This record gives sequence, structure tokens and C-alpha cells, in this order.
Amino acid sequence: MQGSESATAIYTERHFPETNRNGLVSIEIGTGTIILGDFTAIDWANDIYFIKTETDINGSANYTITDTNQLLSVPYALHAKTAEIITGSTGETDPVYSGSQAANITEIDITNLANLSGINTGDQDLSEFLTSETDPVYSGSQAANITETDITNLANLSGINTGDQDLSGFLTSETDGDIYNEIQSLSVSGTGDTLYLSKANWIIVPGISAATLHDPVLEVQFEENPITHNIHITSDGNYYYTINGGSSAYGNVNQFDKNGNLLNSYPILIDGRGLSYNKADGYLYASLYLGDIVKITDLANGTFETIYSDKMQSVQASFAISDDGTKFYDFYAGTLKVYNFSNGNLLETITGLSCGSGSSGDNVAVAVDPYYIYTWDASTRTVYVYNHSGTLQRTMTLDYGNYGFSLSCFEGFLFVAVDGNYSTGTWYGYNIRRSVNQTKSAEINKTLNLKSSNITIKPDFDSTDK
Repeated sequence: MQGSESATAIYTERHFPETNRNGLVSIEIGTGTIILGDFTAIDWANDIYFIKTETDINGSANYTITDTNQLLSVPYALHAKTAEIITGSTGETDPVYSGSQAANITEIDITNLANLSGINTGDQDLSEFLTSETDPVYSGSQAANITETDITNLANLSGINTGDQDLSGFLTSETDGDIYNEIQSLSVSGTGDTLYLSKANWIIVPGISAATLHDPVLEVQFEENPITHNIHITSDGNYYYTINGGSSAYGNVNQFDKNGNLLNSYPILIDGRGLSYNKADGYLYASLYLGDIVKITDLANGTFETIYSDKMQSVQASFAISDDGTKFYDFYAGTLKVYNFSNGNLLETITGLSCGSGSSGDNVAVAVDPYYIYTWDASTRTVYVYNHSGTLQRTMTLDYGNYGFSLSCFEGFLFVAVDGNYSTGTWYGYNIRRSVNQTKSAEINKTLNLKSSNITIKPDFDSTDK
């Protein structure tokens, strides 16, 4: 009860203790079953308080033993945590602290320190520090004349006179009437065959020009048993890769060194019509019977994924990838379609290109390099050379090779084949733009002359052959 022993109770709780062997019970006020009020809300500092106990030895609510007493000192320990008045001094008495600079720090000083930004806001005493340059060496140098504007101008320099640079001592215009007798910059073309001067002069290096064709010179020849047909060939710069066609059950990619020696044979369940190496990502891609294009993801394990389905104009179509890997080319019966390699969108259609009748796939064969597009008539071994706008530049006649699908171009060579037709065929590589290897050509011609009586032309790959 608060105020008097007869006041109304502000807090009531019930306990059910058991006596010890001496007949005594012990309870902790504030931990019983609450009947009324909140023990923690009692303000012990505000008034006097009384405690009333009522006991029913039978554990019921018929209380026969009662007692009321004023709470004196003990409960008021709960009030000790909230001191109201402090008497006496609370100042610092430690002589070490009192004699230090820390003793002089005020709340204002702390606020100023918290607001420091590296700039003197007026709260810092910099009287003992230099605020301007006094070094006579610096003051007498050109550096002392550099202004903030000069620094900004230097940061904005782009190699062009913006008006802030003094070029009075240099020539800024032609004075002798000849712009070609000045010092010029020298650069080399991407193919490494042409030298350019900055004043628009250029020269093609004799013997290695990638932009200038010469008559085909046979320099590469090797035999291959493809199991089915000698369909197509490509190179990654280090090796030759060939693909066969005619049956996916016998699908195969062979790897040769640059001397035509077979290194590895990789079974792969595809029916190939074209094979191209993409320099952009380092993978081999193949066009298949029925017009799909696949990426060979793991040659050693024969895995591949389809990137375009039924994409080609003809179910028998070969294809070619541009030298930079951004386009692929689909040819059929005189019409060339150029696609974006990454998304398959049609970029351009060129019509009116010459080709063969198609009895061995020469109406679906196309080869490309950075300068030209090649089609051919396998029956006459005539190659048609077009620029990338579709304008005929010239024709070339090959001495050997008559299998239409096989027309390929890479590294300055045209390749064609005599099909083995389920037996051994022969690949022929013609140098059309590189410096001519006369020794190699003579060796191949000698071999051909010695074996000419043994050369057998196998039947062409008919368009219905699956």
C-alpha cells in the first residue's frame, strides 16, 4: 500500500511456498503470481510504502493470518541508481592530467575538431606555420609563375593547339609548296604487305601482297581417306582440318600438319558440307546437310552445339566465315547471302555470281578472304574472283581438283579436292597471293608427272547422295 497501512493496494501477488522442517517459509517479493499492479512501476522515491501479508495454511483464499508493516530501508536500494543531488567537488584531481594540454580541451574545441575538413575555418591557430612561399630558389624559378589556369590548360592538352600554347617558334603551315617532302609517319597494313605514309602515299611490298592476286601455283598436295567424301578443308594457322560428308554415322574431322601428314582423326556425328575456323573465338564451325550450322565445342570428344538451324539456302550448302569472324556467307546457284555471325541477321544479298551446274556441289560452294569472294565451276576447274561488292575481278584456272563442295580459301591459298568417294582422295593447295615457293612447286609437279597414270577421277558427289 502507498501512503498508509489502510490505503488501497497498488500491487498484489500470490505465493504458494512450502515450509522447511522448522516450519518456516521464504518468499521473494516481486516474483509471485501477479494479482494486481506492476512491481517494476513502483516509484519508491515518491512516498512511504507498507506491506501486508495474508496467510491461508490450507492454500486457499480464506486468509486467517494477517500482518501489515511499513517498508523501511531495504527496498530503497532500488532508488540508489537515480541520485538526485551530488554534494562536494567533482573536478579532476589527477596532477598528471591537470598539467597536460588535454585539460584545456573544451566542448567547443571537440566540436571544432570534429568539423575539421582540411581547410582553415578560423578555428585553427596557424600563426606559427607558413601560409605563403618564401623559398628564394622557388620564387626565382619558372614554376613560381604557374597559375591555376595554367594547370587547367595543361590538363586539357589534346595535341592540338587550343590557343594556350606558344607555337611561335614552329611551322604551322606549308612554306615550300610541297607537302610530300616533310617528315612523315610510316605504318604497315593489317595484312603486313603494304607500307603507308601519312601523306597518303603507299607501296605494296613485292612478293607478299595480300591484296594482289597472281595466277594459282600448286604448292600443297596430300592424300586423305575420308571414309566417305573429301568435303571441305580449313586451317587454324598451325594445322589443316578436313571434314567429310555423306553420313553422320561416319562423320569425321581429320587433323594434318602443314606437310600433309595425318596427325589425328576425330569421329563426330555430323554430316558435314563446310568447315571454317573462326579466328575471333578459336573454334571450328561446320555447315551440315539440311542447312544447320554447328560449333564444334570439343573436337577430341566429338561434341558440338547447333547455333543456327535450317539457315542455309540449300540443304547441301557449304559456307565460309569472314577473316575477322563477324560474318558468314551462304551461296546457292548464283546468290550470295551475308549474315551477321553473332545474331544471324541478314546483312546483304549479292546476286548474279557465276558457278557450276551443281553436279558435285559447285553451285553451293563459296570461299572468302578479306579482299575477295570465290566461286567456281568444278567441271572446268574455273574459279571466279569477285570483290566484296560482287563485281567480277578475274578468273583463274586450276590444274587439278574437280569436287565442287571442296572449294576453300585461307592463308593466301585456294584448296580444292579430287573426291575419294569412299576411298582415298587428294587435296590440292594453290598459292594465289603469297610469294611463290618455286622449289615446292617443282617438287609437286614432278610428283604429279610421275603419278599421272595412276590418277583416277571418282564419280561426283550427286546432290541426292546422303
